[in-house]
Amino acid sequence: MLLSGLFGAVLCASSSVSREIRSGTALAVMAKPVARSSFLLGKYAGLAAALSVLAYVDLLAALLSSRMAYDAYGSTDWLALVIFCVGI
Repeated sequence: MLLSGLFGAVLCASSSVSREIRSGTALAVMAKPVARSSFLLGKYAGLAAALSVLAYVDLLAALLSSRMAYDAYGSTDWLALVIFCVGI
C-alpha cells in the first residue's frame, strides 16, 4: 500500500506540474504576486490530501475485509459489513 501510494504520488505530481507548465497555467499563476514556494506548497498539500484519502480507504478496506471473513461457525460478521457499506 505504501509503495503504490508513493508511486501514484510521483506520477500525479510530475504529470500535474508538467501539464501546467505546458498549458501555461503555471505561468499565469507565477505572473501574479505568488511566491514559487507557495505554488509548490499548494501542489504538495493537494497531493498529500488526495493520498490521505486513498490511504484511509485502503486501510478501511483492509481492516474490514479481515473482519468479514467467515469465522469457525460459518457466519458473516454483519457489524463489519454494515461499517464497510456506510464507509463506502
